[in-house]
Amino acid sequence: MSNKPNLMTLLIAAMMANAAKVAQDEDAPLPDLDAILSGARQKGTPIFNAKLDPDMAAAAQRMDAEVAAFRSAQKRPTAPEILRKGADTYEERNSLYGDSYKVYGAVMKAMFPDGLPDFATVADFNRLGVFSMIVSKIMRYASNIGNGGHFDSALDLSVYAAMLAELTEEEGK
Repeated sequence: MSNKPNLMTLLIAAMMANAAKVAQDEDAPLPDLDAILSGARQKGTPIFNAKLDPDMAAAAQRMDAEVAAFRSAQKRPTAPEILRKGADTYEERNSLYGDSYKVYGAVMKAMFPDGLPDFATVADFNRLGVFSMIVSKIMRYASNIGNGGHFDSALDLSVYAAMLAELTEEEGK
């Protein structure tokens, strides 16, 4: 018996993946069944000791189309549902970070007591935008420093720092 999965195994796995994606996230991309089948065909993957049947590939494509049709018929969220989800996200983040957005101005004023420099270029505003995100991430991390910090904020901070370094390098400074 071959260790290679047969076509039926591939099809069942793809169907299960499609069903799981539809159940979890209606906007998730579907696995490309045609690519799975084409790959199996090119490798000569056996199905009942025979070469890949083109009718099976067509059936898989029809199944994929049916799943896509099912997905498009699903109810899309309404504005009130989206707002409720936003409120839930706000409450979750606020419990983690507190009202850091309410002290952002004080932090920036402390860093720039004479106000911001006179920005003249798009590059200046790009650096300010990324710098602003860094300040925000530092504030979020600081609100959790007594609890061991917050990994996502630290990781985000490293990304924004790299972005700022790139923008600074582009300016030749």
